[in-house]
Amino acid sequence: MVLIWYGFLLQGLMPTLLFAASHTVDSVAACTALVTQSSKLRNPGAMDFSVWQHVVQCGEPIVRVMRGTGNTFVLSSNPAHGTIICEPPLTGTYTFNQDIAISASPTFTNITATSVDSAASGTLTLGGTNASTVNIATSGAAAQTVNIGTGAGVTSINLAGATDALTIGGATNYYNLGVPSLGEHVVLVHTGAIQGPNEFNTIAAALTYIGTPSDPWTIEVAPGTYVENNPLTLQPNISIIGNGEATITASNPASTLIVGAPNAEVVGVTLTGATTTGTAAIKYSGGAGEFAVNDCAFGDNDICISLDNTVGSLTAFISDDCTITSTAEFSIGLQAVSTTANPLVVSLHSLYWLTSSNTIFSKLLDLSGPAIRAVLGHISAGRPATTITGTAVEVANGAQVSLRDCAFHSFDTVLSVPTGGSAPQVEVIGTYSYNGSNDLNILHTGTTGLIQGAFDKANSTINATGVSLLFSNADVASPGTVTVGSLYMGFDLATATDVQPLFQYGSALGQTTGGVLSVTTGRTVQATAGTGYVEDAGHLLYFPWITQTVTVPANSDRFIYVDNTGTLSMSASYPDELANVVLGKASADSSNIVFIQQQNRSIFHAPTYIDTFLRNGLGPIYSTGSIVSKNGTVQLDVGSGFYYFGTHTYAPSGGTAISWVTYYRNSPSGWVITPGVNTVDYQNYDDGSGTLAPITTDYFARHKIYVVGDGTTEKYLLVYGTAVLLLVVEAVESALAPRAALFAPVEICLPALAPTAVFALPVLSVSALVPTAVQSVPLVLVKSAWYPTAVL
Repeated sequence: MVLIWYGFLLQGLMPTLLFAASHTVDSVAACTALVTQSSKLRNPGAMDFSVWQHVVQCGEPIVRVMRGTGNTFVLSSNPAHGTIICEPPLTGTYTFNQDIAISASPTFTNITATSVDSAASGTLTLGGTNASTVNIATSGAAAQTVNIGTGAGVTSINLAGATDALTIGGATNYYNLGVPSLGEHVVLVHTGAIQGPNEFNTIAAALTYIGTPSDPWTIEVAPGTYVENNPLTLQPNISIIGNGEATITASNPASTLIVGAPNAEVVGVTLTGATTTGTAAIKYSGGAGEFAVNDCAFGDNDICISLDNTVGSLTAFISDDCTITSTAEFSIGLQAVSTTANPLVVSLHSLYWLTSSNTIFSKLLDLSGPAIRAVLGHISAGRPATTITGTAVEVANGAQVSLRDCAFHSFDTVLSVPTGGSAPQVEVIGTYSYNGSNDLNILHTGTTGLIQGAFDKANSTINATGVSLLFSNADVASPGTVTVGSLYMGFDLATATDVQPLFQYGSALGQTTGGVLSVTTGRTVQATAGTGYVEDAGHLLYFPWITQTVTVPANSDRFIYVDNTGTLSMSASYPDELANVVLGKASADSSNIVFIQQQNRSIFHAPTYIDTFLRNGLGPIYSTGSIVSKNGTVQLDVGSGFYYFGTHTYAPSGGTAISWVTYYRNSPSGWVITPGVNTVDYQNYDDGSGTLAPITTDYFARHKIYVVGDGTTEKYLLVYGTAVLLLVVEAVESALAPRAALFAPVEICLPALAPTAVFALPVLSVSALVPTAVQSVPLVLVKSAWYPTAVL
């Protein structure tokens, strides 16, 4: 049972019960439901004026509300530390001349000044207040929430203690221990005087305060230098955020500066001071989540970032937009070492290092171990002039690394893959090396992958056959493109095929430039500087040589050649043309060179020159067919055939009773051309007068017939004989009449023609080759003589 009392107190008198009424409720819970707003009594003051007192007794404690004159609240003493109840809600303008402690959620309106202190959690609501100043402090660590309604007249809010959030006009501004404008779960580290309990002068103190949070927390680091008692060990969900003007320095150089954690990050600070060999500015060993380092700068540290996979089932590290200062002394930029099977994943994007000096440098990026999967991109490092003694990127012992869109200047070694351990896999795309001493140094023979970019071929060593290369040669004295591996070509992806063996084994070998032989004095022969191709251990080798001389032994002949080392040599026997570039032959007597024969096998446009030789040196060459036979009296049949002209092939189909175009000379020049003829003129020959002349009685003339082309362009051409001869044998063996300059066909000759007697010769299958032909020389097929009176 609960008793409810109402009473009236007179100023200056002891509390007196004037009237009362009682209500019965069933439980303490029912009683406390009557309390709509409450304050915990604190700082007792004198009760020296009249107040209304509303007492609700719910067992313990006693709950009271007091209202003084002039709308001024005075909190009376209460030994039992009861709870102040504002019931009904206050609507006038009130002044609290003492602090009150919140234990629930009272609402005050139109307050001219407020000072609240509390050791318990709760919400203070100031609705429509016109107070100019609100002072809120806590005596304990309990969090408070302060709400100020829309239109409130507060111009100054002083917070100190465990206030979590401030809401003004519906917009929430987060507070942590009284520091405004940072955010929820945010603490501030700065170098100035501490203004609130969520402010610290060291990151170590902030980390101690936060502890092991379940929600994300942020340590905002103001500009300044912070010498920290390292290592600073992050817990999951903690972020250290600077604005680029904060420097964190290790007070203990023999220890790691910051130890990373899953789902944690370090942003916008400069890290320096972990200078003892083996120590690092950042060290992360893994866990259930990613650790990120972004927008940071690294000063003097032995290792800037050290990663391993000794904790948890995964090490995932992300870094973006970091810089190593130009004067930093460090041995390794990023080191990742996997010693277990747990994946170690590295994503590093945008790292910049333009050094002016570094006396302890070893490697910028060092990745070793079969569990490493790393993507490294947009790295710009080095210096334009002086060579940096050390390695830009080293990949070892099975690591799988992708290097993309990077630029390295003046490194002693740009990419190193050492021997030992399991075979690594490298993927280098869009990466450039300038002024490097040893651009690519891939020594592990099992290395696989691809390399694209710009590197110096002469300053590279690649012992692995499983690495595909396609890069621009960065040697300005010998620019070009380097490709190693299969080269697929085709009109589409489905038909693309590897043509690399075609280039390797189908290319011509020999001299490309230079190599001209001449006599200098006596038996000494000079060969001018030049270049050429040979086969070296089954591969193409292009090499240059300088101008050199050899002395031919007395009374001997020597072949002169350049071997694959570029040395001018000579031999009594013909050298191996695959392994050497043969230049020629020299013959000497006892004291002088008798003659030099330039015999160099030039591969300069070799297919074209070979085709020219076939056309001009050999002409058309019949393989088979195109046999001419008579048809009736003066018509001709021609069988099908096949012939070559240079690199072309032709297959004329022939025909029966063929027609042709006739040619005879038109004095003083030119030709008389008559198309559509299909009968042999056995009465006339070409005497050069411009008019056909009759064949002298008992003499013979020899016409010739040519074939040109095949298919739709197949044509036959008949050229009149230009002489008459007494004997048939003379006619058969006589020189052919000159062909018309208008064509260069293959000749299939008619027999000699005579005006009298019936006479025949057997078909001759012997061909005659004329070396003076410009484009082709016919294969001559000779048949029997014809007579004008013969019935054929």
